[in-house]
Amino acid sequence: MPRRPDAVGRAGAVLGLLDRLADLLRRRGVALEPGPGLAAILRQQFERFRVVFRLTRPSPPLHVAPATVFA
Repeated sequence: MPRRPDAVGRAGAVLGLLDRLADLLRRRGVALEPGPGLAAILRQQFERFRVVFRLTRPSPPLHVAPATVFA
């Protein structure tokens, strides 16, 4: 049986990369609010473009294995 990627670990890694990107942008002079990288980047992009892009497709349904939640 093939191993499924660790979605929580991957999501955490992406958030870490976005924090690092925000730090680099701040060092390069981009005016980002303090705080988590994802939120700061999204706020800056909204302020810059004043546009909210809607998803064109719905997100896939989430499936939770109860054993992993309550373990």
